Amino acid sequence: KEKKILILGAGAIGTHLAWQLAATGISKLIILDFDQIELSNLNRQLLYQHRDIEQNKVEILKKRLGEIFPELIVDVLHKRLSDLNDVREIVDSSFDLVVKAIDTPNEMTDWIGQVAFENKICMVQGGFIGTTGVVGPHYFPEKTPCYRCYPQEMKISRLSGTGATQSSMTELV
Repeated sequence: KEKKILILGAGAIGTHLAWQLAATGISKLIILDFDQIELSNLNRQLLYQHRDIEQNKVEILKKRLGEIFPELIVDVLHKRLSDLNDVREIVDSSFDLVVKAIDTPNEMTDWIGQVAFENKICMVQGGFIGTTGVVGPHYFPEKTPCYRCYPQEMKISRLSGTGATQSSMTELV
């Protein structure tokens, strides 16, 4: 309940996880995203509605979470992370957990993994490759290797293009 959690991304994974964490009793979330809601988001991004199209994801997510969980404190950052220094400005040792639910730029997993390692904070992540859900690799200080510690051939390369993502798969990831 007292943990400080940062969710990077208010899309499919981020919205579902924010709702799940709030439902379990987390008292404070910090959510970062730079994007606006699009019609194509509505089939898998929890709590957004047709009337929300073209509005900032983080502001609408904060509003909806507050309507359901009035005791929840949600701080939002409407910001794009473009490089390692941007990640370092946001992610620090005050967090207990960083959730990587953001998929661009391609280097984001490496950047967040590096900053989580530097600050000795837990990092979890999930996403999709086409229609396949992907979970991890995660980082838990002194329990798992850092992201850069994994052999290069184990790292996942981003596929270009778009794929169908189902809401049920999002919930599982």
